[in-house]
Amino acid sequence: MANAGISSFGPLRLSDPAAWIRTVEVNLVGVYHTVRAALPAVIEQRGYVAVTASLASFTQAPHMSAYCATKAGVEALCNSLRIGVAQYGVDVVTIHPSWIDTDMVRESEGSMRAFQVLRAALRPPFKRTYPVERAAQDIVAGFEQRRRRICTPRFVYAAHAVRPLLTTRLFERDVLAAAPAMERAFRQELAERGVEGASVSERVARQLAPEHGHSDA
Repeated sequence: MANAGISSFGPLRLSDPAAWIRTVEVNLVGVYHTVRAALPAVIEQRGYVAVTASLASFTQAPHMSAYCATKAGVEALCNSLRIGVAQYGVDVVTIHPSWIDTDMVRESEGSMRAFQVLRAALRPPFKRTYPVERAAQDIVAGFEQRRRRICTPRFVYAAHAVRPLLTTRLFERDVLAAAPAMERAFRQELAERGVEGASVSERVARQLAPEHGHSDA
């Protein structure tokens, strides 16, 4: 299962380019390397490739361009791969969670004011953070059925079914209205914490240290 993922946040023209690129490297290029390395053994066992995508594969929030691009890319990678390996008896699943109570979500909610503005603008059921245990149950049930797509919680299945509507002005009206406040909040954080501190959590910033020439010494 390819499950590694990080997130960066902020308006495209203001956020940290290194953080944007690192998000793509981990979330998309990392999936490619993981799946490619595992495929010979998976094919031999007529196994099951599982990759964590996101609700963001088909509905994109403002100022999350790197994360959303990688999750849309992961879904497309798996859709293509699924057709190519079906002849070997291999199945491929993408996993599409909404907001789950993970370190990544908690870090963003706790330290990024612009992200807090985004979350406040969303409507139920997109607004809520769901427990890890619920996601785990949905994923295990999907694995047992060798599903090609696992959505958690279940409303994400409905979102996937109507995905063309998710990029209409009607659906985007709340985040369109909140986008200026999100940018103002990001600019404040930019002034207080610098481009890296405004764009990523402290945990991700430590991963970015080599790119920025930082040292823990």
